[in-house]
Amino acid sequence: MATSTVIPDDIKTLKSDVSKLKNDQGSYATKLYVDSKDEIVGDWSASWYQQVLPTSGAIFGRKLRSTHRTAGVEDAYCELYLKKWIDSPGNAMARLNLNDNGTNICWDSTNLYGGTMIFPGDSGYLKMGNCLMSYSKRGSNALIKFDYTDTLQIKYANHGSTMTLNTQGTAYAGVTAQLWGNSSRPVVYEVGVDGGAYMFYAQKNTDNTYMLSVNGACHATTFNQHSDRDLKDNIQVIDNATDRIRKMNGYTYTLKENGIPYAGVIAQEALEAIPEVVGSAMKYQDGASGSEGEEGERYYTVDYSGVTGLLVQVARESDDRITALEEENAELRQRLSAIEAALAS
Repeated sequence: MATSTVIPDDIKTLKSDVSKLKNDQGSYATKLYVDSKDEIVGDWSASWYQQVLPTSGAIFGRKLRSTHRTAGVEDAYCELYLKKWIDSPGNAMARLNLNDNGTNICWDSTNLYGGTMIFPGDSGYLKMGNCLMSYSKRGSNALIKFDYTDTLQIKYANHGSTMTLNTQGTAYAGVTAQLWGNSSRPVVYEVGVDGGAYMFYAQKNTDNTYMLSVNGACHATTFNQHSDRDLKDNIQVIDNATDRIRKMNGYTYTLKENGIPYAGVIAQEALEAIPEVVGSAMKYQDGASGSEGEEGERYYTVDYSGVTGLLVQVARESDDRITALEEENAELRQRLSAIEAALAS
């Protein structure tokens, strides 16, 4: 008679667990995603062991990879891995790599230069670290670099010339360049001292004209402005220039805002004499530019090149009078000589 074998309950339980595990493995092998979350308590290590570190060549550690698939095709993934020996001292770098349908974006963190974060991409990279930042667009070979010499450089990689902005740490205040605008001043590019007045600004007006305002004296070898006849219409000689100039005087004066002595004319007098040279501009309190919405007041301005045109015509009228007097004087001398000759005979 056959003897039946009694299987312990724990063996039955084990067989059931193994069978369930096989079913789960088969299910996960064909699933495109996992419905529930997995949690690992403790460390998860993906290691690459090297007996001897080579003297050159990058070494990559094992990757932690998260993948997304659509209809069985991988269309996005994210990787985290370690890269050793990124430069000659053997510094290490951790890279987080994101690929979305073939477009690759990376974030790199390294101890190079005392700690650097790099954001490379297909068209360039951004690098930030211990006073180190650079951006490069590989397609155009353009390069922008800010390194630990406190210098910003903009350079075309295949050309020798470089534009450099440098701060030497010797200035007593910082400088800020800002771009702003409002309904009456659509575009303003302003450079000013931090906590102080603006130094200069360039402005586009609502009528598409442009202006440059300097908050102080301008020093230059020369100033030139377009004056070609072909650029002008309605050209007329300034009439009655002598009568006009008699409405104006030349003055010396000091400006109320700084007490510095100057010489020039008064805009209100110029307005009576030759209104074409008089304009206006806004001035704001305490050297402000109006960027913070300050209330300003409009004052007259004078185009001194226009005053020069008036003075030229005054000189021409004076020359005409002098020439006429000289001719009249010459004629009178001839008459006088003729009278003297007649009396002598």
